[in-house]
Amino acid sequence: MSTVAGREVGAEEIDARSLLDQIAREGARRILLAALETEVAAYLEAHVTDRDADAHALVVRNGRGRTRKVTVGAGTIAVNAPRVNDRRVKADGQRCRMYGGRMRLAGGESRPGCRP
Repeated sequence: MSTVAGREVGAEEIDARSLLDQIAREGARRILLAALETEVAAYLEAHVTDRDADAHALVVRNGRGRTRKVTVGAGTIAVNAPRVNDRRVKADGQRCRMYGGRMRLAGGESRPGCRP
C-alpha cells in the first residue's frame, strides 16, 4: 500500500494511473508529430514552385532531426521531428531557414525579406 494525497491506494490503482499516463504521453506525442508534419507539408507546398537554374526544387524534405525530449502536461516525450532543406537565397546573398514557423537568416537574425 502507498499513500497518495492523504489516502491509501493499492498497487492496481497505481498501475492504472501509470497506464493512463502512458496513454496520455503517447497521445501527446502523436498530436505533436501530426502538427509538425502538417506544418512541414504546408511549407513545402508553399514553395513547390521555387526552382534553381537546373529545375531542381530549392525546398525539400531532408529526413528527420535527432530525437529530442519535450515536456508536456502528461510528462516527457521523445520527438523525432521532420527536417526541411531550404536552399533559397535572398537578394543579399544569405540563405534563409525555417525556425518555429518564421523565416530567419542562417546567422539567427530576422529580416523582413526572410518571412514566409
